[in-house]
Amino acid sequence: MAFQDRAESLAERLHLGRVPQSVFVAVALALVLMIVLAGYAFCASLSGGFEVRAQDAASASVSGDAGNEAVQAVEGEEGDAEKAASGQSVENVVLPSSGDETGQLCIHVDGCVASPGVYYLPAGSRVIDAVTAAGGATEKARTDAVNLAQELQDGQQIVIPSRSESQATPSDGGAVAASGGAQGSGEGASSSGADGMVNINTATAEEFETLKGIGAATAEKIVADREANGPFSSIDDLTRVSGIGEKKLAAMRDRLCL
Repeated sequence: MAFQDRAESLAERLHLGRVPQSVFVAVALALVLMIVLAGYAFCASLSGGFEVRAQDAASASVSGDAGNEAVQAVEGEEGDAEKAASGQSVENVVLPSSGDETGQLCIHVDGCVASPGVYYLPAGSRVIDAVTAAGGATEKARTDAVNLAQELQDGQQIVIPSRSESQATPSDGGAVAASGGAQGSGEGASSSGADGMVNINTATAEEFETLKGIGAATAEKIVADREANGPFSSIDDLTRVSGIGEKKLAAMRDRLCL
């Protein structure tokens, strides 16, 4: 009972002996309530801090993703701009490997044209279209030696001769050379014209025999070579036939055409 005695003694000293016991109880309850409220407020403040940090972290993550996307978009635009400035196409471009596969014709234009080279033209194009694609004929070109209306075939070579070429005629083999190209427009008809010209890509063995220095055996060799290796691309290709040399070809060149 020593503790109770000490409490009563302390109450007498503080002049609290006359204070009813209910007051002490009320004060104690009030203190407990204040402590509970203070603890709740402290916990609420801590919880609010965590939520703010979580929201900040989420906002930072979203901002970071948006920033990365923006950087990627800017880099992509800069890359496209650099390609455009360097003359490269932004899209992947695949050049046709074969004219037949894409509906286009791959034509080699050479000779007296402004820009000799290989060009891709739509199917059904004519020699004049190939010459135009190459920048047109030059002033030295002899366009009367070329059939500008001839329809083109894939892989054909067009050679425009100059006016200074010796013995150049409108039907000279050097004018239009076709690598695997079309035969002359007189196919199916007589290959010897009224002027006595012989189309080496359509003439029969009998017609070849009308040429100087060509007998029946050589005429048959010409036809056999043409059937085995395809049309001749130029007059000079006749030298690939056994029995025809440079001298024999020169003797009959004036009567030959493609």
